[in-house]
Amino acid sequence: MLVKFTDDYGVNEDGIDAGGPKREFLQLLMCHIKGHSLLEGKENEKFLRCDSTGLAKDEYYIIGRIIAVSLVHGGPAPHFFSRHFVEYICGKTDVSPSIQDVTDPDIQNVLQEIVSSTSLSILRDIMAKHSTVLLLAGCLHSIKDIGERESVVQDFFKWYLFSRNAACIERYINHKIKQIC
Repeated sequence: MLVKFTDDYGVNEDGIDAGGPKREFLQLLMCHIKGHSLLEGKENEKFLRCDSTGLAKDEYYIIGRIIAVSLVHGGPAPHFFSRHFVEYICGKTDVSPSIQDVTDPDIQNVLQEIVSSTSLSILRDIMAKHSTVLLLAGCLHSIKDIGERESVVQDFFKWYLFSRNAACIERYINHKIKQIC
């Protein structure tokens, strides 16, 4: 890869690419991806966010390829992804995200209510109150013990962060990134 920067008029900057411009270019790409609307989450704990337009334009695949090119050419790695996201795309199945990984404040509140429930009847009432979102996530089922609240929350996390974004994640990894892991 040979990189040359130009000014606003298309005039090449002086200098020979001995690796510096290439690294700068790849760093700029990583900064752009880090702030992209297809990612959500805290500064260095990002997950992919499902976007139908981005999926239709195959932007997840493009982002995955840009990251692969950066890695192959000695550029920066995407250190902005959540550890949980990286573990998931590398095939780990027992990923345990937290409420803070969920970016939607309404969903955070639902999960916090479930976690904070102090009795089985309160938990059932909370689940009935939020039955639509829990049903959508496949987490609405009969609860027999207050201790089941954690499994409901963990199942919801997995749906919210991974299952609902499965098509986007699949295009991002394109079966090749798993080989790197």
